[in-house]
Amino acid sequence: MQQTPFLKTLGTIAVAMIIVSVLFYRGCQSRYGDPDEARRVSHPAGFSIIMPKSFTHFPIPLYDGKGDGTYTISMLEDKSEMIPASLSVTRLPSPPPEDWLAKQGKVEKTTFQTRPAIRVIREKSRDREISLFFEHAGRWYRITLGTPNELEWDVLLPFANTFRAEGSENSPTTAP
Repeated sequence: MQQTPFLKTLGTIAVAMIIVSVLFYRGCQSRYGDPDEARRVSHPAGFSIIMPKSFTHFPIPLYDGKGDGTYTISMLEDKSEMIPASLSVTRLPSPPPEDWLAKQGKVEKTTFQTRPAIRVIREKSRDREISLFFEHAGRWYRITLGTPNELEWDVLLPFANTFRAEGSENSPTTAP
């Protein structure tokens, strides 16, 4: 059976669409993988988060020297060819003052894990930082996602959504 030019063109288009779809799917997959409970990092102060693959955790002691009740889990991307991405969680001693927030960047009201939250976006020439401030079980927390401008910050959001703290049996583990 001989192919008509129309069928030949249609077949070429179908193959091209399949190739583009596969490349698009691979491009959409995060280089950080999916959140994996085996990579959960816990702070002795009672909160935790899952570390993305290819990140290193920098332990910060229970008492971090400030003496004000501030405790942090900090993570940085390994072997980045550009500005490394970062992820940190900080338990704050008190709610952040509104005037201080306004000086940090663009302030927006939002939600995080169904809780009211404040998002602060700070953009620089080569990178950006998004911080989420929220109250949980009577304590205030800040989760900060730092990314180079070439990378969308929301690739780290699945990891931010794995935040858990003492007194939060209903908090997500690996799903928002």
